Amino acid sequence: MRRRVLAIRSVCALALCAMACLAGGTNGRELSEETIRTRIRAIESLAGAKDEQALQSFIDDHLSGSLVESTDREELLSMLRTIGRAAAGAGDVMVSPAGEGIVLSLRGALDLDVRFALEEDEPHRIAALTIDTEVEGPGGPEAVSVAPIAWDDLAARLEEEEEAGFSGTVLVVRDGRVVLHEGYGMADSQRGTPNTRETIYCIGSTAIDFTRAAVLLLMDEGKLRLSEPVSRFFSDTPPDKASMTIAQLMTGRSGLPDFHHDPDKDADYDLTWIDRGEAVRRILAAPLLFAPGEGEAHSHSAFVLLAAVVETASGMSYRDFLRERFFEPLGLGSTGFYGPDPHLPAERMAVGYGPSRAGEPNIPANWGPTSWLVMGSGGMVSNPGDMHRWLEAVHSGGLLSGEAIDLYGRGNVLAGGSDRGFLFIYIDDPLNTVLLSSNAHAGRGDRASALARALVGLVASGDGGDKEE
Repeated sequence: MRRRVLAIRSVCALALCAMACLAGGTNGRELSEETIRTRIRAIESLAGAKDEQALQSFIDDHLSGSLVESTDREELLSMLRTIGRAAAGAGDVMVSPAGEGIVLSLRGALDLDVRFALEEDEPHRIAALTIDTEVEGPGGPEAVSVAPIAWDDLAARLEEEEEAGFSGTVLVVRDGRVVLHEGYGMADSQRGTPNTRETIYCIGSTAIDFTRAAVLLLMDEGKLRLSEPVSRFFSDTPPDKASMTIAQLMTGRSGLPDFHHDPDKDADYDLTWIDRGEAVRRILAAPLLFAPGEGEAHSHSAFVLLAAVVETASGMSYRDFLRERFFEPLGLGSTGFYGPDPHLPAERMAVGYGPSRAGEPNIPANWGPTSWLVMGSGGMVSNPGDMHRWLEAVHSGGLLSGEAIDLYGRGNVLAGGSDRGFLFIYIDDPLNTVLLSSNAHAGRGDRASALARALVGLVASGDGGDKEE
């Protein structure tokens, strides 16, 4: 079975937008694929709408006057913010016709169906817009459903979810104040060890966030430029990748495929050991999905290549760079890499109760050292407490420059994990966030995923962020 790091990242659906032509009869008229594509692009662009001015620009450019006039403004802004968060964290994006309208299905940390219809007359603005968060996961009708959670029953509802089977640690911040930080369920059911605030979990592709910050820190220090081609760092870069830039690697526009495993050599597509040289050779030899800059597709391999860039530009190993520049100065004592680590006691690691296992017990300390199959894009551990400290450091201005913080982004719903039983989901905003780690993740549609969506919905609603508890 393929043991693959869960990839839920900002993914544009432009490659899938051709499917929108299926809705050619929308509103009783033929609408061109480009017309539908334009509106879908606009909806996805809400992922980058960070303030009310950006939302207003979307309203002015893409919504019909009748829709705006018939909808309460605060309800409309709340709906657009929810769409933006779902789009920013979407790993699967689908477009399909639905009656006289179109459904844009965003699947990730916050599963959402965006239903819309266009005006019959030019310029074919969006005349109807609704969202549906009650969508079926891959588990179909039997997927777990979690009842709504409100601020005034947050602690009690988490205890109910623990009784129903949730296992993990949750940290919730409201208006800059931690309102909940607790462990639930068992870290090791055999030994009777409960999950606590200090329990350590696999965080999957969340490692990408450290790679992005490392690149931006090196940019601030003048050791690289985002506009530079990768050929500056890898002398044997082939011609088809010679123009590929650091910025394109960071933004999904490199054209690199998602992974660089070798099915004939790698028994485990995450854990089989390969070194940096082998990883770079495989990545640079891989056929491109599209010419650099001419498309968009998330690539774990791109972040592995960026980890190699970090090593070349800094003169340090990727592991040492993160530890010396991030973990130690910021007090991230529960964050590190797979394999034995004296800084990360094995007894503090949660056992993963998922569909696949590696090692006995199934903890990251027993998975071997982080392979360059995933270095920079996975292979790390942490917990909600450390990751909240990370968010505070990144967005405070004390770690990165203002330009770098803008490039890093804020407010996205992000997730990572593995089919060895782990899930980590969080909102990238230290002032209003939920950070959830689980060690009993069986797949999207399970209790951990459903609870995460409910908590993200609560925090993202902006409901009374300035109220006293």
